[in-house]
Amino acid sequence: MATQPYYRQYELPWSPTAEVERRFRKIVRICLMVFVSLAVSITLIPTKDKSKNIGTVVPERVVKLVIEQKITPPPPKVEELEKPKPVDQKMNPELKSE
Repeated sequence: MATQPYYRQYELPWSPTAEVERRFRKIVRICLMVFVSLAVSITLIPTKDKSKNIGTVVPERVVKLVIEQKITPPPPKVEELEKPKPVDQKMNPELKSE
């Protein structure tokens, strides 16, 4: 018989200890505070109002150039080709049907 009592170790070797958990929670808390403070500060930064931008002034000659309609050349004339004449079988004995 065994002289040692049976016991079971319920903590796994890779499970974190209390000190590791405390350090992890501290790091997460600090990172969360940094990101929240950055998000708040970025939203409070004043920006230019986009509705105040009127746009650039375009010179009159450029406007005329853009407004002018381009004159398209007429399409080229298509020359009609002569239809081929039917081949007479009397003249060409090779084309006789069997």
